[in-house]
Amino acid sequence: MTTFVKNHTAIYRCLIPFIISLFLISSCVTTTSKSSKEGDFASMRKPQISKTMQTIAFGSCADAYKPQPLWAEIQSSKPDVFLLLGDNVYADKLNGKNIPIATEESFKAAYSALDQQKEFSRFRRHIPILATWDDHDYGFNDGGIDNPVIPLAKKFFLNFFNIPLNSPVRQHEGVYSANIYGEAGKRVQIILLDTRSFRSALTKAKAGNAEGYQRYRPSTADNQQMLGEQQWAWLAEQLSKPAEIRIIASSIQILAENHGYERWGNLPKERQRLYDLLTRTRANGVVLFSGDRHQGGLYRKTNITPYPLIEVTASSINVPIAHPSLEMDETQVGHLVQKPNFGLLHINWDKKLISFGVNIAAKTQLHGLEFPFEDIQ
Repeated sequence: MTTFVKNHTAIYRCLIPFIISLFLISSCVTTTSKSSKEGDFASMRKPQISKTMQTIAFGSCADAYKPQPLWAEIQSSKPDVFLLLGDNVYADKLNGKNIPIATEESFKAAYSALDQQKEFSRFRRHIPILATWDDHDYGFNDGGIDNPVIPLAKKFFLNFFNIPLNSPVRQHEGVYSANIYGEAGKRVQIILLDTRSFRSALTKAKAGNAEGYQRYRPSTADNQQMLGEQQWAWLAEQLSKPAEIRIIASSIQILAENHGYERWGNLPKERQRLYDLLTRTRANGVVLFSGDRHQGGLYRKTNITPYPLIEVTASSINVPIAHPSLEMDETQVGHLVQKPNFGLLHINWDKKLISFGVNIAAKTQLHGLEFPFEDIQ
């Protein structure tokens, strides 16, 4: 018996270096595998399809190179999900300077900066996030279909937001997506449009006209494109699905009229196509979200669809407009919010009421509206 134990002990001692070597090799392989990815970012929570949505927060324009204290206020609002509506990073900046178009280095730097933002890191551990993009995380200011770095932009977007390998977003061009959350009777459809990948050229305006500087004017071209034919067909399919409340999120404003910056009104035939699609599909319960403007606001338009369309613009998380705008048009409800802000929507399923507005803090709403479900049916 003693001889047996001694022999086996000797064998075990001989095996120890071999076992250690295997462990080290395994560790090296794991490390190499992780570091070979195009940036290693922390995981992102996604909402459960079965979740009954009651509170939805949203926002846009977050410069990762600056503090982002607003995340704590958004988290205090206890949303079921947060929608990032674009300019989630500023990839057309590098080493503190603007660059004409984003590069692999600038994409990686921008997303890494957001990944390491302490406020955002704390937020994403607790709140599920869904996202689309706008121009600065797409590649360059006011960019459209002419963007030469779309594949690069999409690679970092997919990686940072942990888009599943089996997601349709990985199969089609662009980053548009949609899901329906909750059970019948309490279904919320969240549609995130891509208003960049397929958008045709905008028509530049002359500076110095009577309305002040205007960057763009409405196009008269016949071949206008905002979404591209594939996305239009997909959107029609989504709007035909049953849901009680539908959120259509666009990175740029849909209803706004009285400014010459980016908006759907610069491609009026495409905007009318959206209105016609809502009418044709009889899509009920539609509420519009948007970002981009570095100022928040509420908009309401009647007589274009079977029920009034209401839009909330939430912008910016930490880059408020540098020069306060006094713009006002017939679609606007109240004045614009020119402090860092986010949008907040509450659904009271028992009373069948929707309330939403533009917040600068969890309990500080500067503009808000409340209405029954039946107003948007």
